[in-house]
Amino acid sequence: MIECRTYQYSNVKAKSEPPSPHYKTVILAGAVEHSLPASYIKGLAAFPDNGYKGRVEVDIEVIKHLNEA
Repeated sequence: MIECRTYQYSNVKAKSEPPSPHYKTVILAGAVEHSLPASYIKGLAAFPDNGYKGRVEVDIEVIKHLNEA
């Protein structure tokens, strides 16, 4: 048995916004860690982020360098 969690966007009328660099970094790190196909990782990396610079209240190693900026 595989246990997983998925999320579904609930406000279909809201404008879609790009992810923060922090979130994008976490998603990319997870894709690499779980050996997803290189073409998929390349597509994720090419997806634009919102350019946010600053600290977020999530303290995980993979975004530590972004929180120090």
